[in-house]
Amino acid sequence: MQSHAATIQAILARELDEHLRQTQLVRASLLLPPRSSGIAATGAQAQASR
Repeated sequence: MQSHAATIQAILARELDEHLRQTQLVRASLLLPPRSSGIAATGAQAQASR
């Protein structure tokens, strides 16, 4: 029974680590300016600031 609990804890720890990594990636992508330049990027930035 303890082995089963340890396995579940290990799985949950891996899932939590993966979730935190994905959260960091999303936050980083939201903080970075768009890669495209020109009018489309300027329009997207104007809409985001509203």
